[in-house]
Amino acid sequence: MLYSKWLLVAHDDPVSPEIYAALCARENNRCCVSKTVKDLSPTFIVPPSIVGDEDLQTGGRLRPTLEALLSAEVVETLFSYLRSSSGDKKTALQNLWLMSPQARAAYRSGHIWIEKYDDDLRVEIVYTFLIRRKQPPYFPAIKDGFYSIPVKADKSRFPLPYDFLLRIHSAVSDSLHCSTIETEIRSGWGPIDKGYTPGTFGTFCLRALFALLPVSLRLRLCQYLFKSIGQWVAKGDPSIKILPLGLYLKVNDVGSPNEANALRLIEQHTTITAPKLIDFTMDLSTGNTFLLMTKVTGVPANKVYYRMTYEERRQLAIDVGNCISQYRRIPKPSEYNHLICDTTGGPITDHRHGTLGPFISKEDFLDDLLGNFEHFKIERPLSYLYEKKHDICFTHSDLHLSNLLLQGGRLSGIIDWEHAGFKPEFWEYTRLVWSYRNDKRHAKDFELAFDKCYTEELEAERTLWKPRIPRN
Repeated sequence: MLYSKWLLVAHDDPVSPEIYAALCARENNRCCVSKTVKDLSPTFIVPPSIVGDEDLQTGGRLRPTLEALLSAEVVETLFSYLRSSSGDKKTALQNLWLMSPQARAAYRSGHIWIEKYDDDLRVEIVYTFLIRRKQPPYFPAIKDGFYSIPVKADKSRFPLPYDFLLRIHSAVSDSLHCSTIETEIRSGWGPIDKGYTPGTFGTFCLRALFALLPVSLRLRLCQYLFKSIGQWVAKGDPSIKILPLGLYLKVNDVGSPNEANALRLIEQHTTITAPKLIDFTMDLSTGNTFLLMTKVTGVPANKVYYRMTYEERRQLAIDVGNCISQYRRIPKPSEYNHLICDTTGGPITDHRHGTLGPFISKEDFLDDLLGNFEHFKIERPLSYLYEKKHDICFTHSDLHLSNLLLQGGRLSGIIDWEHAGFKPEFWEYTRLVWSYRNDKRHAKDFELAFDKCYTEELEAERTLWKPRIPRN
């Protein structure tokens, strides 16, 4: 009830033309979050009208709830401040942001909050907006980032938002945010629109069709499809297109058949749901490769992980572990001359280190990985990587949540095998954690996906992730 009343009064507080003009001048007529300039509205950090709500007054039925959330002392300080600031332009500006409709809705619903950073090391005051676990609907495609102080630097005429009020909003908005997530969880996962997929027979027919075409015609067809048909998987992503008939077309300028070969191996040796390879061709003049494959249905886990229960997250890790156990049994072809390599026997690639190798031993791989810090390899914790015995096995090498697809809260497939290869067994886990470096909970959750403990290897890897000063 407290949450709904807080939201109810959030849009009712009027702002005088004088205060609105001063706010626009302070913010240079732009949204404080998205920096857009259209349809801007004044947005209170804490709506002053709450002081007139009988349920929130001393003795009111919701006052104990608010005091439990903020403390009785903080609530009294807040109400005293709001009463004393009524109608005053300078104190009103300390309680206002200028926001676009999308940012305004997200801010009121608790999906984003804003903090103030002001210390002796900074020349200027800086505010940062942060997005909570759930990406707000219709929110601008911008990442967490810093918003510099408004253009108008005269803080005596155009005061900046009061950090006390920002802390109040952060505490209340976190509860609002969690409330919306709880409602979403209670409503269940709902049906998923699977769309059309070729199926086993359709995949066979498509493969047969492309096999009959000469290489030059296959290349021209893929170039035409990529240029003229379908839609991008994500706005701004120029590498993958969704085509009719349940197909995806991926273009890469690396010029490697590694992902295509990885998909062949996964289909041949496992029962893992992954894209099925239809065709792979390369433009020798540019080095661009065209990978035509089938669609895997599901929602990327990173879009719904915030609302997954602990039991569902645990099950996801177990399901991923079952897949890992399967593809780790894929044999490396005996004709490959290197121990650590991609699925074609060539150099390994990774978002973390770029292109390396191939390598004839784990030690060579580690030496290259350490680079200028090779002399630390005899010290703990890096020595763990050298001393412990590790199998070299097939590795996906990018088990980011965005590459794990879900249906009804369960794993439905794994995509993006571009960096697959034969690598030390610990790499799958440490690389998974690397994508979420500061999220210790994520690292703990996915320990269940592995039949061995890689705590020492993770400690060593974390050492490499931190910048270090080389010895002379």
